[in-house]
Amino acid sequence: MNRATARREAGGADVWSSVRGGLAAFRRWRRRAVVVGELAGESAVEPAVEPVMGSAAGAADDWFTAESLAGFPLEAVRPYLAGCPLGRLQTAWVLARTGHEASWISGHLDLPEAASELLVAAARQQG
Repeated sequence: MNRATARREAGGADVWSSVRGGLAAFRRWRRRAVVVGELAGESAVEPAVEPVMGSAAGAADDWFTAESLAGFPLEAVRPYLAGCPLGRLQTAWVLARTGHEASWISGHLDLPEAASELLVAAARQQG
């Protein structure tokens, strides 16, 4: 005989039955809340965080300042511009300046390893 059976026979409440019952009640309540929200024209899913920037059109200008791009080796990375957007290379530059390794940058930004190594070396040279 297991503990739950022993408790039931002794007249004690089965804790897991109470938990399961509470979860079932919560699920029923949640379904009703979603249906009522949909009927009222409200979204069932609310965004967790409000967007910081107003529009995507000017987003690149807002992300990179003159200070963060200071010393960006444009001429050195020019051969990679055919396969990589300039914004991604600039992002890699900012990450390189903050101490990220070339392999990490390449993996996360989907850049050629050689481009990341070039940016990391240039960032280290700047100090």
